[in-house]
Amino acid sequence: MGDEHVPAFQYNHQHTGLTTNQGPATPALRWSFQTQGSLTASPIIDPEGTIYLASTDNTLYAIHRDGKEKWRYEAEDAIFGTPALAPDQSIVFGDLAGKLYAIRPDGSEKFVYPLNWGKDRRIVTGPTIDPNGQIYLVSWNQELRALNAEGVTQWRTTLSDLLSSPPVLDPHGNLYIAEMDGSQCAIHQFKPHSATKQWTFRIPLDTSQPRLFSAPTIDPHRDTLYVGLCNNQTGGLLALDLLTQTEKWTVSLPKGVMASPALGPEGTVYIGCLGGALEGSNDGMEKTEYGLLYAIDPDTHEILWTFQTEGYYIFSSPSVDGNGIIYMGDSDGILYALSSEGKELWRFTTQANIASSPVVGPDGTLYVTSYDSTLYAIQNPSAARDWHSLE
Repeated sequence: MGDEHVPAFQYNHQHTGLTTNQGPATPALRWSFQTQGSLTASPIIDPEGTIYLASTDNTLYAIHRDGKEKWRYEAEDAIFGTPALAPDQSIVFGDLAGKLYAIRPDGSEKFVYPLNWGKDRRIVTGPTIDPNGQIYLVSWNQELRALNAEGVTQWRTTLSDLLSSPPVLDPHGNLYIAEMDGSQCAIHQFKPHSATKQWTFRIPLDTSQPRLFSAPTIDPHRDTLYVGLCNNQTGGLLALDLLTQTEKWTVSLPKGVMASPALGPEGTVYIGCLGGALEGSNDGMEKTEYGLLYAIDPDTHEILWTFQTEGYYIFSSPSVDGNGIIYMGDSDGILYALSSEGKELWRFTTQANIASSPVVGPDGTLYVTSYDSTLYAIQNPSAARDWHSLE
């Protein structure tokens, strides 16, 4: 078991995907919660145990630990990005109408902040919030904005891309954002109080469709930023040294990366790609490409092992629990639990693609969302039975 609540995508604003919470050894459905829209966002959990779920049905749901609805808040448009908890426990998220919302734990509005510039103001990813409550927001109008805890603009800057992945913070409060700038992947560093770029690192990519979907991950112990790359036919994982602003290494992968990397307890990097052809596969109707999860040594950049899923693609960003167990979903809707050696421990099947990052709560419950509009709460069979006996 662990004691961490879950305030953000992949547990924290370094997007490590690593928690001390310990997930189930064997899967049993504890409960499920149905919405009216597909789910791409991961759930978050506040210190009181309330679960917050954003849906493309334009709704933010607050859910009790027993799966019962606490309250709901209706936004103007669909919500795709994972919300984030502010220091005052407000739930902050954006929608496709280009509005940022801050909702108090009782379901009342703290503020609604409408974007007021650009033709395409869609917000497709969650915000990043620093320990002082400053909110960083990106949108398809190519803007990065910093707002204070009351929703007042502190600064803003225009970048080059239709921004689809959230910024990441290092332990010192510096902000990093990855984007496509022409045919280059550009990573920018910002200080909390300035719209001026402190530095930019660029790496050329062979791509005719310049989009970046993978959110950066920071390993604070190695001062390294990782981000997944998409080329025309292939992909990769970039490791950037934040102290020298130079490339440490890049590992080539057979297909593009849309998911975000996650870190194991010893720094092993886990990343899924869109699909790789099996050796000796035949052309035709038979499936020849499968989503592949890679484990990569952070120091030698050696590929330690590869796990093949049943689905064609991996959109799901991995999650790693306090026992080093890796949880990840595929495009066939299968949730996998893997050992740190890449061995399948168990699987749990949903009805559609899993694009979110699974979440382990403080009580050991594993939460995962699916395109089938459902949030699943998964627990050890004995714990699930004990829970139902108390109802």
